[in-house]
Amino acid sequence: MKKALVIMIMMAMVAVAGSAIAATATSVFNVSATVQPTCSITTGASAIAFGTYDPLSATPLDGSGTVSFRCTRNTLYWTYIPGPWTIAGPAVDTLAMDFYSDAGHTTLFNTGKVGGGTASPNNAPQTITYYGRIPINQYVAEGAYSQNFTFTVEY
Repeated sequence: MKKALVIMIMMAMVAVAGSAIAATATSVFNVSATVQPTCSITTGASAIAFGTYDPLSATPLDGSGTVSFRCTRNTLYWTYIPGPWTIAGPAVDTLAMDFYSDAGHTTLFNTGKVGGGTASPNNAPQTITYYGRIPINQYVAEGAYSQNFTFTVEY
């Protein structure tokens, strides 16, 4: 019985010693990915319904709309509304109008890619308000006037 106990103790010591001298081998590997610059419209540009234009009024007709978009962080982008900015009416008549980037109607919205662009600060949606104005003293025929415009985010 003593002999069996001694054998069991020796086997336990060999097992412990075997685990103490265990070895490992490793291999390092690389993982890579590329993030492309991209932008997308998240909420389409809203329509501007100016209402009734009175060519005899001394007050311009104003309206505004919004659009939301998002770009990958640090992506350079440009926003613009290509021209010409006229609203088609009956026969050959058109109403001239302008788009502004501010509520005070002092800074015209760009009609194309201008300047160095803006870097997207993060991936969150950004909302831009554009302000439309139909100036006074346009002597046009009565009738319905309508035109589609395109809000552009170029990146």
